[in-house]
Amino acid sequence: MLQFENVSKSFYFRGRMRPVIAHATFTAHFEENFGLVVPPRAGITTLVNLIMGAEQPDGGKIYRYGKISWPVGGVSGLIPALSGAENCRYIAMIYGLDPDDVLAFVIDLARIGRYMDMPVKTYSSTLQKRLSLSLLLALDFDMYLVVEGTTPGDPEFAGRAGPILREKMSATPILFLGGSTEKMRDFCHQIAVIDDSRLHTFGAPEEAERFLAEEAVSYG
Repeated sequence: MLQFENVSKSFYFRGRMRPVIAHATFTAHFEENFGLVVPPRAGITTLVNLIMGAEQPDGGKIYRYGKISWPVGGVSGLIPALSGAENCRYIAMIYGLDPDDVLAFVIDLARIGRYMDMPVKTYSSTLQKRLSLSLLLALDFDMYLVVEGTTPGDPEFAGRAGPILREKMSATPILFLGGSTEKMRDFCHQIAVIDDSRLHTFGAPEEAERFLAEEAVSYG
């Protein structure tokens, strides 16, 4: 599971410290889908980095009991100075898998040709997405991190990767971050909402939607 315990995080923006999240506590279990509503410009990138461990909180603790993926459709998890092949072998060793098997899977799925032997920092964003998602699909996770607005890449690649991704995500819980409940109401069993850096948790999507409607009226 993923657990935030009294977590706070701020960042410096335009001459002042801006809070992203303040004294937040929640638990996302690996047995159910969890949705986190993050309003626009409220620090969704910072929250993703906290979940992944790429940034540390200013206060509180974050516990990860299991393997959480980097964002599906994003380009995290890659080391720019290494080639595509070197990234595959390095990540495979971290996860205790056969580097040759992981590399073969990625080569077959990504189909980026000679770029596999070139540094990732020379890739276009399309090639980075192909490599990152192919590598993610070569691994197994206890929870998939999905951020609203990210896509599996260009249509030709998505046609190959999409069925594999859907099969994996149908059997593995999802942590979904989005700007509203619209895309999470049908599959998330629990939803939390960040409002003015404060976190509010709800046991059902309908409760979160009522809260958001009331807040819209209050601010309106």
